[in-house]
Amino acid sequence: MPVIELRNRNAKSKARVEQEKAVMSLVSTKRRITSSMFHVDLFQKEPVSGKVLPAEYELCLTDGSGNPVTDMQKTHADMTTIDERARVSRPMFTLKAGVEYPPGERYYIVCRDKETDDIAWKEEFTIDMAFAPTIDFGL
Repeated sequence: MPVIELRNRNAKSKARVEQEKAVMSLVSTKRRITSSMFHVDLFQKEPVSGKVLPAEYELCLTDGSGNPVTDMQKTHADMTTIDERARVSRPMFTLKAGVEYPPGERYYIVCRDKETDDIAWKEEFTIDMAFAPTIDFGL
């Protein structure tokens, strides 16, 4: 029978590593939105195991004042594979219909930790469309 030895280090010990949530980061290089439906590429930096705990995040595109201009998308950082290519996800967003999106305005993809509601990260985008969506198809 195999024997497993666990050492739980003292909280003051330099060798102790605290558990942390898995982190999702934006890896899309394109920061310009040209369609009412768009996606972004997210990467889970480390696989879930041992000291890396699963996490759930909510993402949306907001205007400069923090008002959402897309639907809210959830993403789970719960992948355990060591294959980095398999830890990429692509949430799809839909811009709200009937809203003006002036060129040159700044918009932000905001990623919030669903459990704590803290902002994990925020990245700047621009919207450059020939015309804004006018009909809401229930998306």
